[in-house]
Amino acid sequence: MLVCDEIAEDNVAKFYGQNNGWRMFDGRILTAEVAAFLVEESRCIANYLENSANTLNQFVEIGCGYGRYLHVALKHKVSYRGVELVQWLAELGKARINACPLPKNCSAQIEHLSAEHLHCLFPNPTQSIAAKSCVFFPFNCFGNLSSPLRVLGELKGRNSEVIISGFSCSDKATQARIAYYARCGCTGLSSRLRDTGVEISSDESLQSLAYQPEKLEMLLNEFGFRLTKRISHSLIGEIFFFSPFKLNPALPLPMLSAYQEQFLLQGFVEEGKSHALMGHIQSNAWGVGKDAEVLSVKVNDMGWKEGSLAWLTSSTSDDKSLSKIATGTISRVVASSLTPGIVSLLINTH
Repeated sequence: MLVCDEIAEDNVAKFYGQNNGWRMFDGRILTAEVAAFLVEESRCIANYLENSANTLNQFVEIGCGYGRYLHVALKHKVSYRGVELVQWLAELGKARINACPLPKNCSAQIEHLSAEHLHCLFPNPTQSIAAKSCVFFPFNCFGNLSSPLRVLGELKGRNSEVIISGFSCSDKATQARIAYYARCGCTGLSSRLRDTGVEISSDESLQSLAYQPEKLEMLLNEFGFRLTKRISHSLIGEIFFFSPFKLNPALPLPMLSAYQEQFLLQGFVEEGKSHALMGHIQSNAWGVGKDAEVLSVKVNDMGWKEGSLAWLTSSTSDDKSLSKIATGTISRVVASSLTPGIVSLLINTH
């Protein structure tokens, strides 16, 4: 697996460093659709930094090139850290920093570094609230990562918000991406539908995935990040804002494999009938996490209600010998803004 990851990372570096991938940092060859995407992305990030500057210690841009968001961060007096896999692009970014005046109490730095080594930017894994960071994946960068699970593993447990900007999975967005990549010099372009989204590849080793929103949310949930806002824009783009929540080590939750449902949530729901008996209900559950004494899960909406009794087991099988992971009462039901028929439940555990 490690060898495959290294080959994939080499392909990414080769594409952006040698095979015309640098053209994706050239504003002169943007298509109208992609230009509109980037305008909206910039507007959303500027708004985020304006509203978060007082509580943010540093803004980290992954796949920053020559430091696309350097000036935006510094304008709002937030220290900037860029991460770039291609060395000569990182060197250009360092030269840009040298020519850039820094606001008081702000720093700026661009690292020639793989996103799989983000721990280098977070030397203390138990940062205080005063040291909150934001890690930003611009311009579908997250969908171009060779090992997204390893990258998220670098962020797990850290006091960092995560923002992911990417293309949507619509036919219009796929067509716009292909037209743009062709203008960047890519040949042999093809698209395929994967379980996780729509992937476009080329003869030059481009592999770019547009995530399905539900799959992306589930993936981030597994690493301790909760979706707080989603913005669809410019007909082809989406931005996802995630905040960390702490996983309580006292609760022995099993590790989740990406995108697989591994839990069963059962319970009793008040029906308001004269016999006063509750009705049994059960759903597959995923994205399980625990913060203090509150358990959070995502389930199919089978009629869950606040105040319902609930218990969680570690498998969806019918094995009655399975021990319960947690029991409690449902304190909140939140309908998904991404997928009809899916709800998030907060459960006060006992």
